[in-house]
Amino acid sequence: MLKEFALEEIEHSLEEIEKGKPYFSARLKDLVDNEPLLNLDLLSNKEKRIIKQIAQIKSTREIGEEMFISHRTVEKHRSNIIRKLNLDQQQNSLLIWAKENQK
Repeated sequence: MLKEFALEEIEHSLEEIEKGKPYFSARLKDLVDNEPLLNLDLLSNKEKRIIKQIAQIKSTREIGEEMFISHRTVEKHRSNIIRKLNLDQQQNSLLIWAKENQK
């Protein structure tokens, strides 16, 4: 439930909870339903490994050395990941995304 609408929805939410049903604000549900879902299946296994290493704050060169590929290849993978995940082209957008979605 969104706190802005809690007073309006509290009675209805309590009724639903008494029935043993979960309650979600219609406004909150609309917000969640409109969020784009990330399809990590679009990423190759190598791209997923690179994201894990980015989340560990490893540099492009460190990732390349660890994966036995050139740093330019890592940069190309990073570019592909950003495109596939539809991230902003701003600096560190992939690092920020990787840290936020580390699970």
